[in-house]
Amino acid sequence: MQGGNGVNEGRGLAERAVEGPGNVRRRARPNARRQVLWALAALMALGVGYGLGVLFPGQKPVSGLGSNLAMREPAASVRAAEPSTVPVLPAAGPPILADPLEATVPVYEEPLPAEVHVPAFPVPPAPAVAPKAEAPAGALPAWRQHAVQVPVVGGLPRIAIVIDDLGLDRRRTARTIALRGPLTLAFLPYAGELDKQTAAARAGGHELLVHVPMEPESRTIDPGPNVLAVELDEAALRGRIDWDLSRFAGYVGINNHMGSRFTSAPEGMAVVMDELKRRGLLFLDSRTAGGSVGSRMAGAAGVPHV
Repeated sequence: MQGGNGVNEGRGLAERAVEGPGNVRRRARPNARRQVLWALAALMALGVGYGLGVLFPGQKPVSGLGSNLAMREPAASVRAAEPSTVPVLPAAGPPILADPLEATVPVYEEPLPAEVHVPAFPVPPAPAVAPKAEAPAGALPAWRQHAVQVPVVGGLPRIAIVIDDLGLDRRRTARTIALRGPLTLAFLPYAGELDKQTAAARAGGHELLVHVPMEPESRTIDPGPNVLAVELDEAALRGRIDWDLSRFAGYVGINNHMGSRFTSAPEGMAVVMDELKRRGLLFLDSRTAGGSVGSRMAGAAGVPHV
């Protein structure tokens, strides 16, 4: 630095110049020792990263592109193990739609607020024996008679949207009925004024199901009155099914409310399918348990099912 006054001492390498004769700039020479130190530091960082990867092989990145790729593409070992988590129950007879996720649905329940399980209206007792409800010979089954006709547009696939747990909350049920349809609306049989609510749904162009309460695995969740339970004998089951199916008219079939325990019991589900068969109704499995036998039992009884 000219004159030794230190004017340029604080300036960076790219800006540093010598104000000598001719105003000639001098470039800083590379520091070999510093480059070697940086190379050693980089090698050490790579070694530490590799060592952590060996110690913790199952950890996924928590941020950045790596985490997005991990969420989109699970490991091959995980993909290979998933289908064998629950045994597949083959269905006897063709279902309405194939069920590719037959054995991959985990157990879940759909609890309602506790107060709705104590209705403010009296619940009629279930009859001991259900009366016969045979469909007239030659007539279309009920699931065809009450089905909403949906036009096929250009051969495109169609999606059925089912909204259940309806009837207890009148305000939200009315808002659901007001939605543009057709939708398939499933009403709980112990709700009040079901004749009026379901008539409004039919007038709105919607299809109806009975959302039949069935026993869940958890003893802390109340599915409501007249639930179909595993410990009931055949006569009691038929009586409760008849009560559930007598609460309103114009439906195409049933789907289960809760039922992770009951839908896994072949004996009880066989009684349900027998009742649906002779009434000409379909069964929609809500799939609250991966071990549900609904599709298998419906197929064996010749009941249309999804």
